[in-house]
Amino acid sequence: MRRRRWFQLADSAETAEITLRITHYRQAKLNLSVRGNLSRSMYACWATGYHYVDAVALAGDARAALSGLDHRCVEERPSLRSAAGHLAEELERFVKDNYGPVSRARAQTKRERGATPR
Repeated sequence: MRRRRWFQLADSAETAEITLRITHYRQAKLNLSVRGNLSRSMYACWATGYHYVDAVALAGDARAALSGLDHRCVEERPSLRSAAGHLAEELERFVKDNYGPVSRARAQTKRERGATPR
């Protein structure tokens, strides 16, 4: 199943089954000629860059710190989009691991709105 069908934006945090709060974002370029430690895949790089996103996911009583990272040679242009994709993978894993609390939160939300759970 495609991730677009997995997650949809809610109108507000109160109506969301899962809340994802971005807590920190950073990006940088590292000069490998100064650092000296090169992995085989980055042997030809003169510098690497990265985008790193920290977030907290909440679903019912479940809570987890998640992160997304894109780390590549500067010439390959590391991107925030790729880091966000990694964060989405982490969020998907969180939802699968916490299916029970997410289901209970969904049922509770429907009861509060007056609809019966499926």
